[in-house]
Amino acid sequence: MTTGCPSCKSSLQGSPIPEEHRLAGLYGDDPPTHYSRKVGIEYPGIYDGVLVWSCPDCGYKWPRFAVGALYGAGIRAIEGETEHEDLGGDYLGPNGSTR
Repeated sequence: MTTGCPSCKSSLQGSPIPEEHRLAGLYGDDPPTHYSRKVGIEYPGIYDGVLVWSCPDCGYKWPRFAVGALYGAGIRAIEGETEHEDLGGDYLGPNGSTR
């Protein structure tokens, strides 16, 4: 997880997750200790999930994925090319699945 904003460097670590929630198994086998302050941005019709993160303090946006087709789609979305065709044509779902 990114611990600070790539631009303003403010902490993206949120408040602690209550221990009873962590122990209840709601967060998998290795639960995080804190919530995240990152804002997830979705682009319906492009990817079924968060494609871009945003800093709640300065508004800077960066791609969720570091490499591959979804990285390129994230960059193009950040640059304002949010139309389906502008982002490469094919819808990409979880694990790169298509419609």
